[in-house]
Amino acid sequence: MRGSDVHGRWDLSGGWEDSPEYAAAGWRMALAGAVHEQRTARGWTEAELAEASGLSEELVERIECSGVDPTMDVLQALGRAFGADAALTLAEPDPGLRFVPRAAA
Repeated sequence: MRGSDVHGRWDLSGGWEDSPEYAAAGWRMALAGAVHEQRTARGWTEAELAEASGLSEELVERIECSGVDPTMDVLQALGRAFGADAALTLAEPDPGLRFVPRAAA
């Protein structure tokens, strides 16, 4: 199967913004980037993040490879590990997902 065959199944006639598949892939990529940024800033390995979050090492690897949807369970586990809240920004010019450190109480 050629890569163009896979993407050829997506109906982008209304523009990519209207494609649920494209939007879902974008959120998986946003999660992957945010997790990688936070993990490497701490100098953690994927195994260390897995231990800190209670997720499996395999799941952490899949997250960083854009293979996992940002579900509430995943975001909460990662937020606990990072001591942060997941922030989803939908508005332009900079939609995305970030982990925002929690304020000290």
